[in-house]
Amino acid sequence: MARPGTVAATRAWRQWHCCRVPQIDLVDATWIAAAPQAVADIVADQRNWAVWWPGMKLAVERFRGVQGVQWQVLHCHEFARKPTAGSMEIWIEAAEEGATLHYFLRLDGAEGALRPAAAKRAQKRHAHRAKQNFWAVKDHLEQAR
Repeated sequence: MARPGTVAATRAWRQWHCCRVPQIDLVDATWIAAAPQAVADIVADQRNWAVWWPGMKLAVERFRGVQGVQWQVLHCHEFARKPTAGSMEIWIEAAEEGATLHYFLRLDGAEGALRPAAAKRAQKRHAHRAKQNFWAVKDHLEQAR
């Protein structure tokens, strides 16, 4: 076992860590002043998926009704030169006078690891796109209030 604080210990930690944490690991939440079912109806509409994530090939892993959807991301060429793959989920939680839309995206290089700078850049762009998408849902649903 490597002594803590040494180069060998750092390498061992990185090797263990990189194998268990996706290169792109995005967690986000958006509160929406609307009924959870109204949010779920928009999330379940597959026509929105192509608009929200144009570079992703998705396979539904689990429809969870009013609680959201889980997908396998089979291929994503958006925001990175190398394709990525992994999982994505929208979980809808009833919150005081509305709903919280939780978003999880976990991607790794599909043909080998992404360079750290490329992964960081892709994560930032995915985060920006997610906020744009979910703020649009928020604006649409809250417009009626």
